[in-house]
Amino acid sequence: MVKLTDQAEKMPFSSTHSIAVEVDIPNYKFEFPDGTGKTLVQAANGASLFAGGDQLPLLPAALERLILPAGASDIQVTENVAARQGQDFGVVELMPAKTMTTDYVDTLPVPVLTTTYPSQSFSYGIHSRSDGVEVELQAVTGQVGTDKRLTLFSHMEFTLSYKLAEDSGASIEAVNLNNGKTVVSGQASLPLTLTVSSGQGRSLTLSYSVIAPSGYLVGSGKAVANISAGNSSVGVILSAERWPAGPQTLLVSIADSVTGAVLDSRLFQFVVSGLLVEINLQPASAPAGASISLTVEIRDEQGALQSGLLNHLSLSLDGSPLPMDLEESSPGLYQASLATSGFASGEYLIGAQVTDGRGLVGQGENYFAINQARVYLPLLKR
Repeated sequence: MVKLTDQAEKMPFSSTHSIAVEVDIPNYKFEFPDGTGKTLVQAANGASLFAGGDQLPLLPAALERLILPAGASDIQVTENVAARQGQDFGVVELMPAKTMTTDYVDTLPVPVLTTTYPSQSFSYGIHSRSDGVEVELQAVTGQVGTDKRLTLFSHMEFTLSYKLAEDSGASIEAVNLNNGKTVVSGQASLPLTLTVSSGQGRSLTLSYSVIAPSGYLVGSGKAVANISAGNSSVGVILSAERWPAGPQTLLVSIADSVTGAVLDSRLFQFVVSGLLVEINLQPASAPAGASISLTVEIRDEQGALQSGLLNHLSLSLDGSPLPMDLEESSPGLYQASLATSGFASGEYLIGAQVTDGRGLVGQGENYFAINQARVYLPLLKR
């Protein structure tokens, strides 16, 4: 989760601004995808991965972006290390980065760590834009010691500071999404309202972007509004029909409609209620007649596995109902074996839909392929 406050200290020729950024990842998941026994640790809400080198371990990370007004300078990011909250998971053999980028199963030993990895828990980049300055922050939410003990952080805090040579003349005083009510995945209409302060009447362009923890852009849009001097409300209607369940970051900015220059921006963190449904198929490609192992993983918006939904879970094959004897092998994991006898060669789409006790619906899908079996005839001697 990311929260933001903006404090400005007025100085003779510039103002110093301080932005607090909080990163929260309450749940992680552990996988063994490469067959070597090494573990891949990911944030359950789909955040990104960090690697310091081909042979170094992959660790979960979160990406955050902020657009600062044009002319922002002396941009710095620091971490409040004392605010970290985490858990020690003991000695874990983590996957090296190279196994995620090639088909090569890495047999080279992971380097012996002589210091805590990574040596710095975050990095950030600064990019000039036509309308302002973009800062991209990557927070690494895992850490490995020289003894290979893994610590995963559920909470981290950062401070982004910058200076402006002069006042932009307009600022965002408050952000209100969906009138303070819970946002539900699939919601067709939810209001976004900004309270904007300006020293004069002007035309403003409100821009918004909804960004997942992976850095993936979920949605965006713009609206133009004419405001008066003093405080004004500027609003737009958003749609959450394509927003996945889980934590999302809303980046809002106001710009001068004539010059296009960004005057102010804010981050607003919120959680989309709903279910995350993931279908895993092993193998994903098989000859007709083979059995495919199917696992449906169900998590809530916080990334916690959800049990007891067996009777509320249905499957489909290419859009038609697919009766199967599913069983809950462990909390939140529902498994079955798919027999492919009589399947023609080609690609098929498996879908899953589930409804929880709150009435919230989650959906997921994945593809598998049936290949033509090859027949090899013995060579005859001439």
